[in-house]
Amino acid sequence: MPHPLIAKHRNTNFAMLSAPERASALEDIKEALGSGGAAKSAKTLDHDDRIELLRIWMAVRESAGAGAGHAAQPAKSKGRRFAWRPQFPVLRALAGAFKGLKGADYGFLFVATAVSVFVIYLGVHSMQESLRIEVVKRDAEAIVAWIKDVGEKRADAAFEPAECRKPGATTWQACRAALSRQGGPAFGMLNPFDATRPLFSPKCDISDISSVGSIVIDKGAQPSGAASISYSAIDDAEPAGKALLLRVTVCGRGFHPIKVAADLAF
Repeated sequence: MPHPLIAKHRNTNFAMLSAPERASALEDIKEALGSGGAAKSAKTLDHDDRIELLRIWMAVRESAGAGAGHAAQPAKSKGRRFAWRPQFPVLRALAGAFKGLKGADYGFLFVATAVSVFVIYLGVHSMQESLRIEVVKRDAEAIVAWIKDVGEKRADAAFEPAECRKPGATTWQACRAALSRQGGPAFGMLNPFDATRPLFSPKCDISDISSVGSIVIDKGAQPSGAASISYSAIDDAEPAGKALLLRVTVCGRGFHPIKVAADLAF
């Protein structure tokens, strides 16, 4: 037969007992497991009983600990609002990581950050310049469309601007300036890189920063014996009242001319 304490406590819910009752059960089991006492005279423990009593003793101890932890919890004060406080685990983790860094590590982080910022700045700057080039290309395309439209109309006595009539006594400088007046194809256009820079330039000149973002109109000529047409800058004093073969380009970044149209009869 099992030990009397086993029969007594096998199905006991120790969590429902009071603290004195649990203490008494622990003392009884301790005496039964000991080498002497009344419990030994009543029944000598065999191996299975000892294991079962140890299991019961541990169950009593666990229930006593759980009861104490439950009782130790403070009662919530009524009417008190719970105040959430941010824990910032990421910031704390970063602060902990920086504690172990040395001077060389901080130097490396500084250089890496500076390089990253510089690369981002270059990317943004390059994108902005590309957008400006697209603006001036659209303006140049509008001027090309006008040249194609008026090529056969310049001989009319009522053609405007009058500085560009054919035949006429005005110069190319006067005709080009008239393009930007009200009613002209370039009215309202500005150099998108800087409004103070000229809209038209005689050439894309690396020695002249103001030529970037401008529209360049060249004249074409076919040298004797040549199969192709060569283009060159138009002198300001060039007569505007004669037939011209034009090429329109845009002075892009790095002073690189971007072709818009060529072989335009004007």
